[in-house]
Amino acid sequence: MKNLLLTETAYRNLQPNLAAFEDQLTVVRLQLDGTLQVYGETTTADQHPIHMTWFSLDIISNKQFGPFIKLVTGATELAWMQSITAGLDAPFFKQVFDQGVRLTNSDAQAPAIAEYVVASVLNRYQGFAERARHQANNAWEANNFREIHGSNWLIVGFGNIGQLVGKIAKGFDAQVTGVKRAPAVVAHADQIITYADMDQHLPKADVVVLACALTDDTRLLFNARTLGLMKADAVLVNIARGGVVDEPALIAALDQDAIDYAVLDVFATEPLPADSPLWQHPRVLLTPHSSNRGLGTEPRGQQLFLENLSAYLAGKPLRNEVNKTYF
Repeated sequence: MKNLLLTETAYRNLQPNLAAFEDQLTVVRLQLDGTLQVYGETTTADQHPIHMTWFSLDIISNKQFGPFIKLVTGATELAWMQSITAGLDAPFFKQVFDQGVRLTNSDAQAPAIAEYVVASVLNRYQGFAERARHQANNAWEANNFREIHGSNWLIVGFGNIGQLVGKIAKGFDAQVTGVKRAPAVVAHADQIITYADMDQHLPKADVVVLACALTDDTRLLFNARTLGLMKADAVLVNIARGGVVDEPALIAALDQDAIDYAVLDVFATEPLPADSPLWQHPRVLLTPHSSNRGLGTEPRGQQLFLENLSAYLAGKPLRNEVNKTYF
């Protein structure tokens, strides 16, 4: 019998589905006060060693991050952890991975984020703000607009999210170049290049989408030099991590008309400080790390966890399992 650690909130959300596994596992439930319960009785991690767990979204919203990390990093028998997040840049993920724990991340947010990316680019291209001003002024005036059709997209990080962005962009007949660590044949891209080749392609890109993991190699990848290689009418979209972009260099590039526009959902410091010039910049669209907030993200995340739980218990391959190259 395996012990599965879930928060009380996650347990209640999944309870009907967990009945199918009752002969294979015991659910250890993390309460809001940090205590553990099994079948309604208080227990400890010594009495019920943790073998599997799910880093669910409510851990963040309910401020259970500290107690959860303490339990997981101290769980000597932990063998598998599913994360609700796509990015695993928080230090404890690598710590858990280095303990020999199998780690799977999430692609549940990919549809929502991909739609956010394309919608944000369309917002800039189509000039919806200008149209709204004409409507507010009862002005019968048309505006010309750029088309995604025929545009060149460079998607830096061509994993689950990047590939779905590419798929949608190609639906508009855009040309899509994906950037990966190593050459590969991947769907939804006209070509795949490596990071070493990126400089040659930046000057041709109309839209640059950052969807890569934050690692030592990608930290401040978009700095004054790389931003300087971009087209003056290019749009930069960052849904990766704030640390991938040098924010002062980005502001300078925008102020100097070196690039046209930036769509930012992630920042070096979150929440974004109130005195950041990004808030009021006329050529920045920013959102509070919320591009994943599609109404389908949570149910997809639950389904992914349940599928991987079933696969793990049956000794089958896990979806989205990461390896050491991720870090």
